[in-house]
Amino acid sequence: MGKDSSFIWSALIHVGTRMWGDRPEDLHCDLQFDEGVYHTITERMREIGMNMVILDIGESLVYPSHPELAITGSWSPDKLHDEVVRLRKMGLEPIPKLNFSSTHDIWLGEYSRMLSTPTYYKVCEDLIRDVTQIFGKTRFFHLGYDEEAIGEQPKRLYAVARQGSLWWHDLEWFLGLTASMGTRPWIWADSFWRHPEEFAKRVPKSVMLSNWYYGRTFREEGPFERHYEKVRLHAYKALDKLGYEDIPCATNWLPNYYDTPENLVNWPMTVEYCRKNLSGNLKGFMMAPWAFTLEKERAFWMKALDLVDMSIKSFS
Repeated sequence: MGKDSSFIWSALIHVGTRMWGDRPEDLHCDLQFDEGVYHTITERMREIGMNMVILDIGESLVYPSHPELAITGSWSPDKLHDEVVRLRKMGLEPIPKLNFSSTHDIWLGEYSRMLSTPTYYKVCEDLIRDVTQIFGKTRFFHLGYDEEAIGEQPKRLYAVARQGSLWWHDLEWFLGLTASMGTRPWIWADSFWRHPEEFAKRVPKSVMLSNWYYGRTFREEGPFERHYEKVRLHAYKALDKLGYEDIPCATNWLPNYYDTPENLVNWPMTVEYCRKNLSGNLKGFMMAPWAFTLEKERAFWMKALDLVDMSIKSFS
């Protein structure tokens, strides 16, 4: 597996950051992105043998169809295209990500408050087309689609979530649109945790998934640090049994309710668990430090990539 060049070793990098809050203090006027740190991250990825970068774009682009979404420092389409070319020359496959979960779509500006309206669908189609044209043909397009629930938005000034048939309608609309543009849709696996039977009926096997579990207990019956962690861990085997391809996401990040500032076991234990328990549907791994691409996060990023480095070496 480690010698298979098709096996994916990826990292999620945030170019845009307007995904978590709509209060004035959450909405910086300029792009929160350090190009020097970013180049250090991507060079380190190349050095250790990683082969994919998922770029979370958000407000970081001056979209040709909707330039009103840009902020100070947003990249021009030409600049993003040049970066895509640079990454490919480095051997890092660039994958675009736009998160269309209502919990993480503040980057959509006023359109985030027009959910599931004709205007919303038109804007989202425009943006996906813009990004697809800038990147050229990519293997995947990550649509996000995680954590959509009112309970995930406790500090929002404006909280909204789709439910039931509307949620499924919109997901299927996004999946179909992305596929029609010649790329494979990729989403987080969250909805499987809550609605496994309906998920299995309505989400095609052609969709790439990323299940994620950030805990530190990998025993099947725990004890788990949080009640929901068992469901997330068990989803790996359940999705595999159903035949879904998976690029599991792990991290060195820990939520504030834990007692340590970082998590040095989740990544290696996720790799070990998935290698042992998943079939050929395991297509790779994604490292998500959930750190912005800023100088103050440089060391944290390097620790994350050191963990990936050790895993890649263990595969060879």
